[in-house]
Amino acid sequence: GAHHIVRAALEYRRELELSTPTTGADIVDNDVAASGMWSWNITPAVALTNAIRVDHLMLGRDGYLPPDYPFTDADWNHSYTVPSFNSALVVKPNDTNSLRLMISRGTQLPSLSTSGAVLVVTPTINLSGSPYVQPMTVTNYEIGWDHDLASRHLLVRVSAFHQNNQDLPAIGGATVGTGSGKYLVGSNIGSSSANGLEFGVKATVASHLRWSVAYRPEKITDHFLPFARNGAA
Repeated sequence: GAHHIVRAALEYRRELELSTPTTGADIVDNDVAASGMWSWNITPAVALTNAIRVDHLMLGRDGYLPPDYPFTDADWNHSYTVPSFNSALVVKPNDTNSLRLMISRGTQLPSLSTSGAVLVVTPTINLSGSPYVQPMTVTNYEIGWDHDLASRHLLVRVSAFHQNNQDLPAIGGATVGTGSGKYLVGSNIGSSSANGLEFGVKATVASHLRWSVAYRPEKITDHFLPFARNGAA
């Protein structure tokens, strides 16, 4: 019907990166993703939008293995399936005000560098990405209010949010012992949360000039795992 919009998408992406600065290997990922969106104008003053996406990431590696390397190519033969979504309810009680309620969950898939393309082998330090770094998830809750002033040429926006990040990735966040010494390897090092406010004003002057200003105080609290504390993160 005229009050509903539905969209669906299917995506395939292949990425490949050569190992560096120690060359001779390549890391590859194949990502297959399906997504969908439903937008519903419930009434002229109320609208609801929901979207979801599921990524299936398949890793692979082929090439040179340094002596006493803590991984084999077979360690990259696995996959992750991770969902993400967002949902937003917008209520407009009148022509000059709107209220937004939002919840979302985003996913940051590990980069190829974090997954193993970074490979440093020297007499003093050994550093490598890892095939076991998990995707990071970001969950965000937000409430916002917009108010139009001066015949809609001036907009005031206020919002508050809470954000939680799980499985923060880092190259060199953990160590693995080998016969010839230790390797610093990629790992997930913990979580982080944030609470904040945002205040903004934007305006249109004539039809060709726009200006805006915003201020965003935010309190961030990190929760690192014991092995990632004291500067390792």
